[in-house]
Amino acid sequence: MKPQIWLDDKSNIDLGFIVRGTSKRPGLPSTVDRTLSIAGRHGIYDFGADLNSRLFVYDCAVITRNYKELQRVVQGIAAHLVDRHGRPKLMRLKVAERPNQYFNVRYYGAFDIQRIMGTGLFSLPLIAADPFAYSEVTNDEVNWGSEIITFEANYPMGYTGGEVISVTGNITHTVTVGSGSLSVRPKIILSGVGKNVSVSADGKSFRISDLAGKLWVIDGHHMTVTADGGNGLPNFDGDFIELYQGDNEMSITGVGLSCTMQVILRERYL
Repeated sequence: MKPQIWLDDKSNIDLGFIVRGTSKRPGLPSTVDRTLSIAGRHGIYDFGADLNSRLFVYDCAVITRNYKELQRVVQGIAAHLVDRHGRPKLMRLKVAERPNQYFNVRYYGAFDIQRIMGTGLFSLPLIAADPFAYSEVTNDEVNWGSEIITFEANYPMGYTGGEVISVTGNITHTVTVGSGSLSVRPKIILSGVGKNVSVSADGKSFRISDLAGKLWVIDGHHMTVTADGGNGLPNFDGDFIELYQGDNEMSITGVGLSCTMQVILRERYL
């Protein structure tokens, strides 16, 4: 029997249960709506919406020879869902129908077992507070010999991403976001010298007053800026760059540029 789901490095087969065909796998999370109703006015004011957390409920079964073996399997599943303090832990959920992608989930709700001798039926609820799926690898890890990326992934032949480029003057650099991805905020790494260094793409830009020979990491996903591991925000001004599916033209300008730049991103999916 083939695995249907993986929780971190273990599949449902490794954990001793099967996933039945009636499991709940939402196409989209529910919405968090921002509306306002006013007395005396028909309808509502609609200020838009965001996506809520995503809830997975897998209907599962454990089939063993007797009730003692069933209990052993149940305890093994329970132990895998919590950390060493006994609290539900964050895990990577991978599903067979979405190769090369994962969700960040934790156990949520109740883990009740309906026991009939050596057989146990249960629902496994998992919640993704961040409702999006992510690529298993970042763009700099995509290569022909990868043991993670398969031919089912949405990367074109000859795809190159995340390479370190040399910057000795004002240049334009193309950064590709894979097919099917939503917008992403990349991690931009700058190392070397240059003053009034500006990086821009798709209408957003930021400026660093002086690279000063330090290693700068502008992490758009976590919205942090470091210089040699310390706080780099005092010398950072502007926005975190956002890139979109396809080719994005990123421009780098400055005075006395002699540095390297690397743009690392992880594709994000509905």
